[in-house]
Formats: sequence, C-alpha cells, structure tokens
Amino acid sequence: MENGELTNSSILHSQFSILHSLPLAGSCPGANAIVSAMLYRKPRVGQEINAYCGKCKTERTHIVAAMDAEIVRKVTCSMCKGTHNYKEQAPVKPTERTPRTRSATGSRQSKQTNTFAIDPKRPVKSYDMQNNFAAGDVINHPKFGLGSVEVSFPPNKIEVRFQEGKKLLLHNMKNFRP
Repeated sequence: MENGELTNSSILHSQFSILHSLPLAGSCPGANAIVSAMLYRKPRVGQEINAYCGKCKTERTHIVAAMDAEIVRKVTCSMCKGTHNYKEQAPVKPTERTPRTRSATGSRQSKQTNTFAIDPKRPVKSYDMQNNFAAGDVINHPKFGLGSVEVSFPPNKIEVRFQEGKKLLLHNMKNFRP
C-alpha cells in the first residue's frame, strides 16, 4: 500500500480479522439467543416479508398490511401491488390422479358384475310385465339388456341380475289383482 491506497486483499484481510475478533456463539453465554434474535425478528405492519403471491404465482417480497396479535394476516405484493391473505409457501398442487380400479372385493357392484354369467343353454325370453317368469329364466330387457332371473317374489316381482347389477322388476301383471 503506497500513500494510503487500499487494495482488495487489504480490505478482505481487515474484514477477516474483525470476524475472528468476535466471540464464537458457544463461547459467550447468551450469544445463541442474540444470534437467533438477529436471524428471526417478529414481523410488524409495514415490514417486508417473503410470501407466496397468488397473482404473480411465485414467492415475492411483500409488505405486511394487517396482523392479528403476532400472526401476519394480510400482505401487499411489492411487484403487482395486490393485497391478499398471507401465504408462507406456494399451495401444494395435487398430483395427477390415475383412475382407480376397484378390486373384486371393493364394492357390491363390482362383485355383481364379476359374477354375471348367462347360461347359453337357456332360451331367451323378451321381457314384458304381462308375462310370467321363474328363477333361472334368461330375459332380454329393452333398457338393461340380457339378464338372468335369480329370485321370484310372489305375487308379481322378480329379481334379475343384469350386467350393471341387480334390478327388481314387475311380472305376471295380467293375473295380478290388488
């Protein structure tokens, strides 16, 4: 150094020596509390704070606009000037869902569709409320398609298993008198 000139190395050397002259956090009682107090300060209205901005869709510097006791409630974005509720982090985006497949024991409907089978040896009858059906008959319903009669409930109801599930249908209505 000639005539009081400062060089980069002399500046770094002086800063390094200042840092080493400070007491270490563990060597001075209460130093941990001082360091932690310096690192974390309680937010106050008007103070800058980092928060997620929903309008900008990123984390930005905000100004605290409203507080409830020690809890930050509202902030104003320094970039877009939007005021919104304080969000410390970006909201978690739901992962892409894959369509769930039900297991064979997962629901009653899946059990019914898995056990659906029509006896090909039986003749197919067209469904009509006026006709009489018995257990084991195979019927062709105009809306539900092919089905197998499982149970007959006297005097005029039958339970039929279709591809989409069991249905309770009327039958034998020509002979039914209430």
